[in-house]
Amino acid sequence: MTVSDRRRVSDYLFGPETGARLVIVQAGLVVLMAARIVFSPFRGLTPEPAGRWRPVPFLGNLSQMPDLWVIVALQILGFVAAVTWFAGAKLPHRRAWRQGAFALTWVCLIVLAGFRASRGKILHNDLLLIWGAVPLLFASGDATLADRTPTRRFGWTIRTSIVLVSLMYVLTGYWKLRNTGIEWVFSDWSYAIIVTILLIDWPRVVDRVRAKRVMTYA
Repeated sequence: MTVSDRRRVSDYLFGPETGARLVIVQAGLVVLMAARIVFSPFRGLTPEPAGRWRPVPFLGNLSQMPDLWVIVALQILGFVAAVTWFAGAKLPHRRAWRQGAFALTWVCLIVLAGFRASRGKILHNDLLLIWGAVPLLFASGDATLADRTPTRRFGWTIRTSIVLVSLMYVLTGYWKLRNTGIEWVFSDWSYAIIVTILLIDWPRVVDRVRAKRVMTYA
């Protein structure tokens, strides 16, 4: 790899971005994390039926699903942390407030997502948001919408986040194809997902898929 090639890679991964864009990206992630924390059905995880608790590695010390009050407390804490991130722009020591609030929101989400994943199925939607937010944990907390001069200090976290999300999509697709084969791409379930994305009536799609399976196995 030549010097120019290394420079191109460096510029792509750690290139300059404006502070304004960093604030917008962080704000979007905070909103998404708060929405996932508040509106996901985490409270339905408990009580957990016996034998279904398979903790993910970082929850290995827990022998069962935590009580409902723990889940609710994490939801409240995550929501308060998200609100604090937005309020931090007007607080003294803005950088510390914003960095701490972003990190706390992320921690609440990853713990709650860990509870759900400990039922035996890891959701890739959770992984995309969690891993995409990791570089922003190290972002400067002093950026403002008035910062319009691109710098690497503001840019590297955004660029790295894009790379991580892209990598998660590639790995998810690879393992899906490896475990299910190319047939999954043309399966009834893929059809149902595509038409759902296109906002076609979901119940009608499910009925069509079920009818086709009945005809197949009849």
